[in-house]
Amino acid sequence: MSDNNSVFKTVRFEPRMLSSDPNCVCEIVLGCTLTSEDGEHSSYIDGIWKPAEGEMLMLSDLTSEKASQIISQFGSDCGWWDSLRNQIAAQKLQPVNPENYEAPEITLNTELPPVELEEPVTPEPEPTPDPVVDDVDEEEDTSE
Repeated sequence: MSDNNSVFKTVRFEPRMLSSDPNCVCEIVLGCTLTSEDGEHSSYIDGIWKPAEGEMLMLSDLTSEKASQIISQFGSDCGWWDSLRNQIAAQKLQPVNPENYEAPEITLNTELPPVELEEPVTPEPEPTPDPVVDDVDEEEDTSE
């Protein structure tokens, strides 16, 4: 599968079998990568898919079509495609090292005193005025 020339790829599809029935799949470890269109960035995600309750999946059932359906649906259900895209987008925002840069010869001065930083001044909070309460005299009931 591709995404604007980025390439999604299945890199893990590892069925795990029941110990009581070595032909019955109880779970599958799945993993996918996305490589950016320029090939400079890649991201990875994985998870464990399990058959629905009561469903029996045999090793022989794992055809190319069934395997593709399992990982495609699992990836969609788990939000993998957006997660992989977001990982690539975040990588593209990270600082990078300059190409062919060689640091100059550096001489350390271990006798420098530390720079003393001023403590930030935190203003005292202003007192909150008491809420204004209107004095209302209750009228006496004189209708008796």
